[in-house]
Amino acid sequence: MRKSGKYTHRLLCLILALTGLMIGATFVPDPTGRVSAQVVGPVSTITGSLNNARAFHTATRLLNGKVLVVGGYRSFSPTTLISSAEVYDPATGMWTETGSLNTARYENTATLLADGKVLVAGGLFLGNISGEGRSLKSAELYEPVTGIWTSTGNLNKGRNGHTAVLLPNGKILVTGGYNDVERANLNSAEIYDPLNGTWSDTDNLTRLRGVHTATLLAEGRVLVTGWINDGVPLSAELYDPIAGYRPHECRCQLRRGARRLCWTGSSERVTAAQPGRAWRDRCVTHGRSSDGEPSASQSQMSL
Repeated sequence: MRKSGKYTHRLLCLILALTGLMIGATFVPDPTGRVSAQVVGPVSTITGSLNNARAFHTATRLLNGKVLVVGGYRSFSPTTLISSAEVYDPATGMWTETGSLNTARYENTATLLADGKVLVAGGLFLGNISGEGRSLKSAELYEPVTGIWTSTGNLNKGRNGHTAVLLPNGKILVTGGYNDVERANLNSAEIYDPLNGTWSDTDNLTRLRGVHTATLLAEGRVLVTGWINDGVPLSAELYDPIAGYRPHECRCQLRRGARRLCWTGSSERVTAAQPGRAWRDRCVTHGRSSDGEPSASQSQMSL
């Protein structure tokens, strides 16, 4: 009987261990023989539901830890845009409605500023009765303390499906996106200055991009990756906010395919090819010297 009890105990422990692996928990016996469960892995739990069903909206974490959800659309037939916004409180799991946007939109960006406000820029708006979208130039600022939206300076070019990144200097970099007038993705980029609420053009992307990504790196540059018009979605580039223009143009001939960075001043082109291949290139760089005069240099590099 003792052996049978020992085997039963081992079998029970094995079942509990396997169950723990499946649900991400560890079963721990106490001195009395009772077993408790401790969660050790990631677990998804249901929380409070939104007040308004929506898609293609934005969600931004505020300085107080709450989350602001903005805009979007409710359905496609017919398309119903949403101007409402709501705030999620992780402490209670509840959503509360806050002030609505001045202009309903989706495929916009919503970026937390250094002062705690949220900048919503661009997006799509239904411009006519047939439901055709119009790329918006307008931008709005959300004040979390009052829950009120106020208009700010317009983008220089209407765009949706673009990106927006908060730079270390507190300004916002917006890149690419789609424009309904040109019916194409854009390569233009703009900078928003929260001190005066205005936008200024900056160096263009090297390619037309929309529905791409833009990520701030630790050293302050911005990595832009993803979809472009010419069928090379693997390409990426780096934006340098210090150089607000393109002082260099680098033309390079690569041999036998490789992976390299081609510095172009305010943008840096990343080209990927077959790894492990040696390459050699000759690069003529046109730019400006330290005194502002045009200059050119030639270099030959190999790996």
